[in-house]
Amino acid sequence: MNNEQKDQDLHVVQHISNEMLPAVLRLTLKKKWFDMIAAGIKKEEYREWKPYWFNRLIEGAPCEPKMKHFDYVEFRNGYKKDAPLLLVECNGITIGDAMPEWSDNWQGRCFVIRLGRVVLSRA
Repeated sequence: MNNEQKDQDLHVVQHISNEMLPAVLRLTLKKKWFDMIAAGIKKEEYREWKPYWFNRLIEGAPCEPKMKHFDYVEFRNGYKKDAPLLLVECNGITIGDAMPEWSDNWQGRCFVIRLGRVVLSRA
């Protein structure tokens, strides 16, 4: 097998592997919100209605945007390599209003990330 064939085979394997991997949205949280999600109290996470989050959470043409699909949300409490971590099922992303008790009384439109069960906790 020549080098060109090896490169093609590697590309095919990487493509298949990437297609099979779950989609994970990675977010960093303050301790208060991290602990509430870990305890199963907080069932939604919110992100501002700003261009940065549009780029991360929406795909498609501007005239027909749709929310990106994520299987899981990985939450970290801090930026250290060994920071506490949660892996939580993602039950979809919508646009709506934040619940005051889960958002420090945030008002206005935002992205609502609906959370399922915690599947991994390294707190």
